[in-house]
Amino acid sequence: MTVDSLLAVAGDRIGDSVVVEGFCKTICKKCGRKLFLTGDDSTKTLRIESGESIGMFDAGAVHAIVRVEGRIMEQRIDEDYLQQWADQAAERCESAAAAEQETAQADFGRLQTRLDKYRARIAERNKKEGKNYLSVYYIEADRYEIQ
Repeated sequence: MTVDSLLAVAGDRIGDSVVVEGFCKTICKKCGRKLFLTGDDSTKTLRIESGESIGMFDAGAVHAIVRVEGRIMEQRIDEDYLQQWADQAAERCESAAAAEQETAQADFGRLQTRLDKYRARIAERNKKEGKNYLSVYYIEADRYEIQ
């Protein structure tokens, strides 16, 4: 499957094993265990998380076509998820050193704006589909190869 075709049916295929191929935009710099693929529509990204058999992704995958075998998973973003995110950010803001308070408060303000946008999207989906959450689909990878 392509990234585009997978994202079009992901909600109906959660837990299914698939093979997906796409262009690797980047690999997570912090952990190296998340790879991000795009398809023809470069505004849509599919997160690939490495399974235990993979470990860290090879840096050579960046800007290459990558084929991944794994299972379709769903992460749900609901009000509880958003509240936990806000609480963690507030704790970091409160514990920031005095010299970092202004930056921490600005970061927290930007986060509040993001949270408000998520809440608006959740409300819109709830109104249209009766689902009080957003779905983020990703692949838990068992194998991958750089083309």
